Amino acid sequence: MSDSGKWRVMVVDDDHIVLGALAETLSAEFEATVAFNGLDALEKLERYEPDLIILDVVMPCVDGIDTCRAIRKNVRFRHVPVIFLSGHDESVYRDRLAGLEAARVLKKPVSPAQLLESCRKVLDHSDIKSPARKRYKITELETLETRSTVPPAGGLSTATEVCTVRDLPRPPDLRRIEAPASTGTARIMIVDDDRDIISYMLAVLRNRFEAFGVHDPVSAIYKIIRYQPDLIILDISMPRLSGYQLSQLLRLNRNLRTIKFMFASSKDSAQEIAYAKQLGAADYLVKPFEPEALLEKVLAIVEAPDFIIREKAMTFDEIHRAESADSAPSQFI
Repeated sequence: MSDSGKWRVMVVDDDHIVLGALAETLSAEFEATVAFNGLDALEKLERYEPDLIILDVVMPCVDGIDTCRAIRKNVRFRHVPVIFLSGHDESVYRDRLAGLEAARVLKKPVSPAQLLESCRKVLDHSDIKSPARKRYKITELETLETRSTVPPAGGLSTATEVCTVRDLPRPPDLRRIEAPASTGTARIMIVDDDRDIISYMLAVLRNRFEAFGVHDPVSAIYKIIRYQPDLIILDISMPRLSGYQLSQLLRLNRNLRTIKFMFASSKDSAQEIAYAKQLGAADYLVKPFEPEALLEKVLAIVEAPDFIIREKAMTFDEIHRAESADSAPSQFI
């Protein structure tokens, strides 16, 4: 149990040099901790319990504003103060910041004195007047973290997916397809911007697994943390965040990099498939595909000796109830 008497500040930036400099500045007065991107920050929230979060606005894949929006969906951190760092004035982001309770936007470059003073003012005006006791000390948490690097770029194609549900055959009676016995029910997330493709895959998988779909890849960032999938099936070409990019984000966090993932895409070149394997994909499925092909590949992954079905914080029924009660438009299918 940590009781240092200091406020704990988490700073989130994809630039490791900037991140280190900010953390060093903050450590003069606060308990400073870091996250390397939005997904990394979301995964660390519950363990690190920051009293204040500093977010770089411009980050690849998932920017600071989308990260803040995901943080606000966590009840424990719905009102935690947030400071944004940006090269632009706050007026540029006024529409996107609406409803996010951002404390302020600091324009880069930010001097150490300005950063510390802004943190003091924000915390002085917060509803919590003193740092809450934390479950873990920063030193205890940081010993569990390991460094990793983004997989090398190259081989990514920007071509648009052309497969539609019309290309897919009708799912057969899947009771005819035999499968080995499993020691538990794997939870599978499908991320694809085509709702019809998701529906088709769910028809194949739902009678054997806890399968659900998300058509917005940015929303998937939050739902990966909340719903704890054991396997993620990713489309490659999606707006705002590609399957390649999402898989790379997973690999940057030590607790998420063990999640198995496979790609399902109409891209069928040897180069694409080789690149997917280089990123760590467990398999690659070319669209359009027969139901048996999807089920066969998923079963091969789930029944492999290194596949882990983790203990979940929420049951599948609880997930459905949470989605039904969510006031925001649901991306859950």
